[in-house]
Amino acid sequence: MVRNGTNKSGTQTFRCRSCGRRFVTAPKKGPVGSEGQALVLRLLLSDLAPEPSHEPPAGPGPGPGSKGSSTPCIGRTPHTTPDRPKKSAPVVIEADELWSSVGSKADVRWVWVALDADTRRVLAMVVGDRSVATAKRLWDALPPGYRTGVTVLTDFLASYHVVIPASKHRSVGKDSGLTAHIERFWLTLRQRCARFVRKTLTFSKCPRNHLGALWYFIRLYNLCHQ
Repeated sequence: MVRNGTNKSGTQTFRCRSCGRRFVTAPKKGPVGSEGQALVLRLLLSDLAPEPSHEPPAGPGPGPGSKGSSTPCIGRTPHTTPDRPKKSAPVVIEADELWSSVGSKADVRWVWVALDADTRRVLAMVVGDRSVATAKRLWDALPPGYRTGVTVLTDFLASYHVVIPASKHRSVGKDSGLTAHIERFWLTLRQRCARFVRKTLTFSKCPRNHLGALWYFIRLYNLCHQ
């Protein structure tokens, strides 16, 4: 290793000639241990697990290098999303996908969200590719009361047509204004979470952090729309 200047606090830094990594010999903050990681994982899963009747996922997200996998993230948030809509009028759900990435733009993760157009609450969210399998996970993640007597508005992605029953599905364009709420939700997400901005260097470093940021944001977002 060789000397490589100092950091902002004036500490001498070094660089490895083999891998090019820049580091300090005695960091003030060390890596998070196994106990700390377990605590963070429990906090992320707190109040955000799927319905009790479903088997909980083995982990918070796909492992490193698993590109394009479909992992359910939120089935039902118990304290913010009811099992059934309270109103008797027809319920409208807006569903859409958002491009995001982990590590670099080459590792694309699509975020799928189903939103109640009346209450503006997020009913379900999954992360994966744009396949039929991911669309089915989103549909299965909806609370049971939101799968009957509803109208689901989506874009013209073919995966929706395969999964959502034709009597409950309607494809519309952005120019119709019928999916304005979900489009506004994406804007709010990008404004509050830098890792989801289209042009950014603040990429998530691993899938677990990516899903954790989404969980925290949606949890707070739903609490603001009670």
